[in-house]
Amino acid sequence: MPGDFCAYCPSMKYPTLQKASAITIALVACFALGARAGGNKAMTAQAAKNDGSNKTSMTRTTGSPAAPLETLWYNGDFDGEATGNGLTNEEDTFATGYSHIHDDFNVPAGPGWDVGAIFSNNLASTNIIAATYEIRQGVSAFNGGTLLFSGMTSTPEVFATGRSGFGFTEFTVQINDLSIHLDGGQTYWLNVTPVDSLDGGRSFNSTTLGANCVGTPCGNNDNAFLDSTLFGAFFQPTLDFCGNCADFSMGILSGQGGGGDIVLEGRGRHRGDGPAKALLRWSPADGGQVNVLRNGSVIATVPDNGKYRDIVGDNGGTFTYQVCETDSGDCSNEVVINIP
Repeated sequence: MPGDFCAYCPSMKYPTLQKASAITIALVACFALGARAGGNKAMTAQAAKNDGSNKTSMTRTTGSPAAPLETLWYNGDFDGEATGNGLTNEEDTFATGYSHIHDDFNVPAGPGWDVGAIFSNNLASTNIIAATYEIRQGVSAFNGGTLLFSGMTSTPEVFATGRSGFGFTEFTVQINDLSIHLDGGQTYWLNVTPVDSLDGGRSFNSTTLGANCVGTPCGNNDNAFLDSTLFGAFFQPTLDFCGNCADFSMGILSGQGGGGDIVLEGRGRHRGDGPAKALLRWSPADGGQVNVLRNGSVIATVPDNGKYRDIVGDNGGTFTYQVCETDSGDCSNEVVINIP
């Protein structure tokens, strides 16, 4: 087998091969992962400590700091070397491919959340030039559920947390300027992955036991999954790869709160057999373009001229509207319009 890659393989579990012998499981797993990962590249920060991956960090700060936003959910701080670890969460670092850590969070019953930023905390030694994200529902073992939102930014906000472990510095990798609405009373899974340009560095999502957490679940509920082309895993429970890889440090931040300086007003209209319409007006309207959001989703990008008519169809209903400038990201207040 290449190098000492398989030094940690006997501790890994592969539920789909339970009927095979323990020796066969170890050999198959080690050869498969060794081929995909380019030899002795480890899956965890703890295992990578002595394999040359923990070189001096080259990570640089990119993007611009977000305005202070409310923390809606935070799974907790890195729990340190004594009890913690980090699991591969990276794209195009030491090889072409990705590893995505997906961990669950709950949006309480009610109007839901308007998400403005998302982040993950990673033990990293790589030059982070971009970041990707996914928000899913219905994830379970070997099942990716439903992908609701995904994207990539070339200007993530990257900054040191002040923590470190296994020779790696921990960095927050944050994606700002989002406009995502998540319905209340639901469970979702989040991933935020640092992206590099094959410089040979590494990134591991920090584990947590819930210190300084916000929201639920808080800390350790053993419901995280790894989706990885680098290591041949498809939404496999993270505990299959290390015994202290149950939950991971990541979080959700609010949107624009009560809105910026843009004041939005609206009313509904439904006459006779014609379609139902929502008539929107806002000020100031200072040129450029705005995104029009209905129930948290962008439905149109239009000139910033202070007015828009949304045809919602033959049936009425209750709709929540907001407009956001495409250049500055400034958003209006939200307006709820009921169309009979």
